[in-house]
Amino acid sequence: MTTHITREYPRTCHFCGDTFISKHPAARFCSSRCRQRMFRWRKRILFIQRECLSYIHEFEPYLRFSDSRAHTVELMKDIKLVIDAIWRENNIKVVR
Repeated sequence: MTTHITREYPRTCHFCGDTFISKHPAARFCSSRCRQRMFRWRKRILFIQRECLSYIHEFEPYLRFSDSRAHTVELMKDIKLVIDAIWRENNIKVVR
């Protein structure tokens, strides 16, 4: 008869930050709910990132061939305003 020794690994959930005891050394989440929420959060962040990059690419030709530095600065401010609006729409707070 073989006895299995189960180890317990103290872990911190990568989504909610709670501590939990895992029986698997590679566990990252305290529950399947947190695992699913992290997946959805990452998917949402990637969508927002692509949306922001599309606006930057839209302005890129204007930045490359702008006549003056002042015009370039104004275009960069416009890009920042658009990206900030996207973040506000998605309830994302930027920590600087």
